[in-house]
Amino acid sequence: MATKRPPFYEPLRAFFFVLKRERFFFILGITLVILFGGAISLYLLENKVNKTVDSFGDAIYWAIISMTTTGYGDITPATTAGRVVAAIVVLSGLVLLSIVTATVASVFVEKKIREGKGLETIKFKDHIVLCGWNNNAQEAVEGLIRSMPAKELHLVLVNELSEDEVESVKYKFHDHDLMFLRGDFTREDVLARANIVWDNVDGWFGPGVHVDVEVDDSSGFKCANDGTAGPNGWLNGINVGCDMVVAARSAGFIQAFSKIGLIPDCGGTWLLTRLVGRARALGLAMTGDKLPAEEAQRIGLIWQCVDDTALMDSAMALATRLASMPSKALAETRRALDAAAMLDYEGALALEARLQRDLGRAHDYGEGVAAFLDKRAPLFTDR
Repeated sequence: MATKRPPFYEPLRAFFFVLKRERFFFILGITLVILFGGAISLYLLENKVNKTVDSFGDAIYWAIISMTTTGYGDITPATTAGRVVAAIVVLSGLVLLSIVTATVASVFVEKKIREGKGLETIKFKDHIVLCGWNNNAQEAVEGLIRSMPAKELHLVLVNELSEDEVESVKYKFHDHDLMFLRGDFTREDVLARANIVWDNVDGWFGPGVHVDVEVDDSSGFKCANDGTAGPNGWLNGINVGCDMVVAARSAGFIQAFSKIGLIPDCGGTWLLTRLVGRARALGLAMTGDKLPAEEAQRIGLIWQCVDDTALMDSAMALATRLASMPSKALAETRRALDAAAMLDYEGALALEARLQRDLGRAHDYGEGVAAFLDKRAPLFTDR
């Protein structure tokens, strides 16, 4: 699961926009106007009476030296008017260059402060996002570090820990590329800052870990649940909406909305009914009883129930396996299965024929057949 770094120009572009916001280019423009204006004035005033100003290049050199230092260098104005111009250039240079350097410095300081407070936007793709923080989160981070090469692991923590707690976590894992975003991970704008786009999300381990493998369409949500499902303790549409859920044996699923006078949200009413049937969905939603992970697997609510100690390894193994498979084919399989619930038999056959035709023209199909004939592992590249 190779990590895609942003294009080399992305940091430069971001830096450019920050400078623009700080009116850096306006200040720089005034500086250049004074520099060239002073050079032209000195050349016109001194060229015929001052042997050290032999050309316009000498005047430019003098203006640069005068604006960036407190002296004239080896060129000294000989006329009164020339000295007035020199005084204006020197004083302007002191003020404007101080503003320019202070602006640039403030941009870097602001960036450091924003990073420290978790306010920066993540530019990476194919990164891993750990949503929330609980007693098992540190173990989850250690499991990810063990299971992936250091150069490919770009881990983003999205939570509401204090700055001291975040610094403690960063210090513990200081040898690894660990980034932090402050905010409620159930909010879409916070996830957007983590560079998660719902149409392109290829994994969501909530309330644990999200694995983002960028493809043209989602080839599936894969969830790992190590506690009672739901960001605040209930089973909601985000959890049921995952396509492949791996849960710890001690985990449970609760529809607790009825206990606070609400109904299931985030699509829970639509998804839960289709996953386990109306009777079970209605029972879970009305009673608010906890559904153990083993029972959730038995009735088809989740994909797999594993021992608590094997949760992260099992989830990462599944994510890694699917990431190495033909993403387009997985995405279209998901699309066809989702559409089947709303199509008749003929409509499903027509959709299959169209998707199969498109996939048959793709690179991965040829690669899969060639690898089978050559008795080697295929290398799928379509995204």
